[in-house]
Amino acid sequence: MRNNLKIIFFRLSLVLIFYTVTRMIFVLNYPSAFEEVNFWDKALAGLYGVRFDLAITFILNLPIILFWSLPIPKVLNHPVTRKIVDGIFVLWNVFWLGCNLADMEYFKFSGRRSTIDIFWQGQDVSDQAGQLIWNFIHIIILITLLVFFFYRIYKANFSEAKFKKTNWWKSIVSILIVLVTSFVFIRGTTGSKSLRPGHAFVFKDEVLGHLALNTPFMVIRNLKKGIVNRRKYFKSRDELLSHLESNQNLSFSYKNHNVIIIIMESFALEYLGHDDGIGYMPFTLSLTKDGLFFPYNYANGRRSIEALPSILASIPNMSDHSFINSIYQSNYFNGIGDLLKEHGYHTSFFHGGKNGTLGFDTFSRLAGMDHYYGQFEFPDPKDEDISYWGIHDWPFFVYFADKLSTFPTPFVSAIFSLSSHQPYIIPPSFKQKVPKGYDDIKSSIYYADQSLRNFFERIKDKPWYKDTLFVITADHTSLKLKKKYYNEMGDYLVPLIFYHPSVDLSNFDNQKVTQHIDIVPSILDFLGIDNCKRILMGRSVFAGPREFAVNYNSDIYRIMTKKHVYHYSNEEFKEKIPEKYLTKLKAYIQYYNNSLIDNSLHKDGFCFTRGK
Repeated sequence: MRNNLKIIFFRLSLVLIFYTVTRMIFVLNYPSAFEEVNFWDKALAGLYGVRFDLAITFILNLPIILFWSLPIPKVLNHPVTRKIVDGIFVLWNVFWLGCNLADMEYFKFSGRRSTIDIFWQGQDVSDQAGQLIWNFIHIIILITLLVFFFYRIYKANFSEAKFKKTNWWKSIVSILIVLVTSFVFIRGTTGSKSLRPGHAFVFKDEVLGHLALNTPFMVIRNLKKGIVNRRKYFKSRDELLSHLESNQNLSFSYKNHNVIIIIMESFALEYLGHDDGIGYMPFTLSLTKDGLFFPYNYANGRRSIEALPSILASIPNMSDHSFINSIYQSNYFNGIGDLLKEHGYHTSFFHGGKNGTLGFDTFSRLAGMDHYYGQFEFPDPKDEDISYWGIHDWPFFVYFADKLSTFPTPFVSAIFSLSSHQPYIIPPSFKQKVPKGYDDIKSSIYYADQSLRNFFERIKDKPWYKDTLFVITADHTSLKLKKKYYNEMGDYLVPLIFYHPSVDLSNFDNQKVTQHIDIVPSILDFLGIDNCKRILMGRSVFAGPREFAVNYNSDIYRIMTKKHVYHYSNEEFKEKIPEKYLTKLKAYIQYYNNSLIDNSLHKDGFCFTRGK
C-alpha cells in the first residue's frame, strides 16, 4: 500500500512542480506588472498559490488517482494499460499546464486569469489562428518545451514504477486515504465554503492574487455559465430602490437630437496625455478641451465583451462570466436602442470585425439596435482595408460616416473600433505618417485616433451634425506604458467624453467619478427623456455628485474612488470599507443578482415627469 501511494505521490508532485515553473515564467514574462512588488512578496504569493495548484491537480486527476489505487496490479502493470493511462495522464496535464502558460500573455491585456469564457469564443479564436500563432510563437515554443520536459521526466522517473499487490482491506484503506486527501485539497479550506478565486486576494498588491491563481482552477471553477446567487442585504423593495440611482438634470430637453456612441478599442486613459503631455491620440485629446471630459472614468470590465453591455444597456460585469455569454443573455432588458426607438429613433450598430465576433451582433440587437453593419456589409474591401480582426478603422469610419447620412433623423448609432487591438497592425500606407519612435501599440493607437479625426472631418458639414451628441469612450485598458498607472485604478481608467457641436457642456463638473454604466442614463437625461424603463445601475453625469464606480474581477467586487480601491467579497473579505460605499455596493449586487434570476432588470425603474 505504501509503495503504491508513493508512486501516486511522486507523479502528482511532478504536476505541482510544473505549475510552479509556469508561475515563475508568468512573472518573468510580465515584469512591469511586478515592478513595484518585492521578491519575498512574489515568493510568498507563489507559495500561497500551491493551495490552488493542489486543488486543481486533484480535481483534474481524481479518476486516474482512484484507478491507480485499485488492488489490480496485473492490470495496472500491464504494458498496454501503462501506455494508455500514462498517455492520458501526461497529455491531460500538459494541456492544462499549456493553458496556464498561454494565459500569461492574455493577462497582459485583460488583467485577469482566463475563465471558461475563452472556450466559448472558439470561432473567434480559430478565425485568427494564423496571426495568433505568428504573434505568440514564443508561447508555442514554451508549451512545446513544457510538453517535452514533462514527458521526458515522467518517462525517466515514473513510467516504469511497479504497483505492488495488496490485500483488499489495505486497498480499501488506500482508497480512503486518497479520497480524504483529495477532499481536503480540493476544498482547500476549513471554512464552510470551498476554495474560491477570492481567497487568492489576501495580498496588498492585487497582481499577487492573480499570481497565486492558476488558469485551470479559474476555468473549472467557472464551468457554470454565470449563475449568480440571490442576495438579501435589504429587507424590502423600497429600501433597495432607495439606494439605487434616480438622479436627473431636469434642465435638459434636447429632444430629437441624434446620438453617436464611439467605443475605441483599448484607448486607455494613460495614452491620452492629458496629465503629462505624453500621449498618442492628439485628436481625442482635442475633444477633451471642446467637450465634457471625465478623467476619473472607470470601465466596468477588462474585456470588450464586458464593455458592450455596460455601455449600451447599463449592465456592468458583476459575475464570473460576461453577460453576453451567460445564461441570462436572453433576459428582457432595455438597451439604449429600445429606450430611444419609443421616441422615433433609427437605431444601428457598427463593428468592423466579422459578423458574429464576440456576439456583438446578437447583443446589439438585444439592446435595441435594429441594424447591424460588420465586415460582411462593408462594400468591396481592398486588400489594404482588411486586417487580422476585420476592416481597418480608417476605411470603416469612412463607411460609418457615409452610412449615417442615409439614416432618417433622429438616430442613435454606436461604433466599436478594432485597429488598436493586438497585434497592432496598421495599413502600410499609413506607417509613414506615424511619429518617429512609436512602437506597434503606439502606432495603432495613433492610427485609430487619426481615423476618428478623419471621421469628424467627413461629417462636420452634414446637416445633422450640429444636432448630434457624441459620446466617446474606450472598452477597456491595455498594456501599461506609464508607472503612474501600474495599479488597480490604472487597470480600469478609460476616457469618457461628451461632445456636442452646438451645446456648451463645459460648465458641468468633470471631476466626479464616472463609469460606463452612466452613459445610458446620461444620454436619456440630455435628450429630456423619462427613464422609467432603464436599468438602475448608472447615473447621469449631468446630475449630482458621484464618489465611486464599481467593477468585478476574479470573485472580488471593487469600489473605485479617485484615490482608493476597496475590495469586498460577500462579507468574507476583511477590509474596512466606508459604510456609504458598502451600502451602495450591496444595493448594486442585490439588484443585479436578483434581477437576473427573476428576469426583472427593467421592472423596478423610477419614472419621472420632466420639470417636476
